[in-house]
Amino acid sequence: PIAMIFYAKALFSIAANSAVAMSDEMRNKTMHLLMSTPMSLEQILLGKVAAAIWRKMDDLILIVQAGALFGPPLIIMHYAAMFPVVDSGILSYPLVIIMSVVVLVRLVVEPIMFGMLGVGIGTYVPYRSTAMMMSVALVGFYFLLMYMLNQLSSQNVIAAMEAVNQATDATLSAANLRLTGAFAFMIATEFVLPLLLPYILIRLMMRIVRQHVQSI
Repeated sequence: PIAMIFYAKALFSIAANSAVAMSDEMRNKTMHLLMSTPMSLEQILLGKVAAAIWRKMDDLILIVQAGALFGPPLIIMHYAAMFPVVDSGILSYPLVIIMSVVVLVRLVVEPIMFGMLGVGIGTYVPYRSTAMMMSVALVGFYFLLMYMLNQLSSQNVIAAMEAVNQATDATLSAANLRLTGAFAFMIATEFVLPLLLPYILIRLMMRIVRQHVQSI
């Protein structure tokens, strides 16, 4: 929990600093001056993100180390409770390994994602305080959304497994189908979405910012 608090604080700072940096460029009308340099627009935008991340690099390094050391035990407890080895065989082992990798990758891509979201907000909002508040609110909304999806997927799997255990011969096929759907939803929300969503948002914000900057 302590590591998560520091991680959220770092992401708040990255998003806010990126938004402020881009907002200043747009308000001072210096963005086109930057674009006259040999750097591409993508490099300029990523430079804003990199500068914001660099300010919190010490914290991020400690958070990644904490995730590598303490993440697997927490993940093991989570999936061992959902899929006991006695009932599920070795199913929990690949889940723990994959989830540990996903967690470490998220610690790398999510700061970039929130930096780009901050840059996108700063492109359209010329006021520093407003851009900062909107960026921080976006980070909070993302964490709330991911938490709700994870809770929903876990509860669906647990309910589906209980339905299979209590199913009769007549309802077993329907219960197994429900369990398959719940398991697929869990894979999508806990393994695929946390990696796919940052990539999509980074590319989307790149395109939106490019179109807006080139139109002014």
